[in-house]
Amino acid sequence: MSDEITDEIMDARYRATDFQTALLFAIASEIGRVHHNRYQTSWDRWDDDPHIPGIHWRRYRYDCDCTEAKDFLPQHVAACCEGAPHFAFEDVDFEWYKYPGRDMTVSREMHTSAWVAWFDRCLKVIRSFDAHVATGKGKGQENLFLGTIPR
Repeated sequence: MSDEITDEIMDARYRATDFQTALLFAIASEIGRVHHNRYQTSWDRWDDDPHIPGIHWRRYRYDCDCTEAKDFLPQHVAACCEGAPHFAFEDVDFEWYKYPGRDMTVSREMHTSAWVAWFDRCLKVIRSFDAHVATGKGKGQENLFLGTIPR
């Protein structure tokens, strides 16, 4: 990526407020509850993708595995984690340093009421995944969210 593009991306980020941080932690808590319902194991939010459609969560990585050129600079590929957000839902994403809440930034500014509406939509997506699993729909057949579920 060129320095101009990198600077442009960095300029488009905003320091996360305590309110936005609280929303993210509430979302993480709900993902953890749903993950436990589905898999009967705790969700490691610092390391695991919850595999909920529409929710993007990736662990912190300080480097990537892309092949280095002769000048030892990585040649990033499209699927590289470099520059990908740590959490994303709809058109909002969060990034942090090492763990959620630390040096956290968000991709956009919105009025408080818009943040609340965004948060509600996010919880609906997470809870619909949970409801789909809880009803047993798709048991033993193709499941919209999880692929094939064993009986």
